[in-house]
Amino acid sequence: MNNNYKPIYLTPEEAALRFDEIVASVRGDLTIARGKLRDLEKMYLGWKERVDFAAGGLTCVIVGLYDGQVEYRAYFEKSSSSLGR
Repeated sequence: MNNNYKPIYLTPEEAALRFDEIVASVRGDLTIARGKLRDLEKMYLGWKERVDFAAGGLTCVIVGLYDGQVEYRAYFEKSSSSLGR
């Protein structure tokens, strides 16, 4: 972790969390944004293709972040067990 970096968007409380916990929060925010896009898709039928494309992109990002989250958790658990925690 780069302790010299001062986060711009994360609150100090969020920045104090582990990587996987921060990623879980970001994934939650993106999931809400994707849901809002799906609402728009149903409200403005003429824009379905455009909105569907954007929502699909968010799905890819959410899945990609999940993979990183799982990988970090496995690393964290392995390193914690090797330290006797």
